[in-house]
Amino acid sequence: MRKKSPMMDDLKAWIQNNDLLPIAPGDESISADREKIRLNKNCAEDCFCQVCGQRVKLYARKLNANMVMFLLGLIRLYQKEDRWISHKEVKHGGRDYPYIADWDLATTLAKGKGIKSGMWAPTTKGLRFAWGEIQVPSHLFIYDKRVYGQSTRLVGIREALGEKFDYQELMTGIKSETEGNGQRRMF
Repeated sequence: MRKKSPMMDDLKAWIQNNDLLPIAPGDESISADREKIRLNKNCAEDCFCQVCGQRVKLYARKLNANMVMFLLGLIRLYQKEDRWISHKEVKHGGRDYPYIADWDLATTLAKGKGIKSGMWAPTTKGLRFAWGEIQVPSHLFIYDKRVYGQSTRLVGIREALGEKFDYQELMTGIKSETEGNGQRRMF
């Protein structure tokens, strides 16, 4: 039997308080029928679109250690070279690193309309998170590859990394805002 996650309660509470699934910004071309889609009270687990019948799910995506490790590697390379960094240059352990853009911790260079280049740069918010100055939502609520909400629970970098990693060791070589000339270009 699966252990019940407190995040499921947070997700279900968000669904209760946000009954209509909004149209994501920039997606005005979507049909008027889509605006009327109501999130089922169990969409956190599984439901079907009332317009097209396709299986849909509202995901609670957690900011995890792999995403944070990618961010720290990105910052380290960016501070050395002050250029867009290819994801291939950054050490990371999984494929979920692109979600850091949804938290606005890093940004990716667009190749064209809707096409990502694989080139990344940290944002000012990402730097502040890495230095432990700010916290971010522990989870984002994602539906159809778009963020529709966020957890009320906030996490700092140490909590997001978990106990497997030594924060001080990981921050070796990463400069704070007060170090260097303070003239870094951030996105």
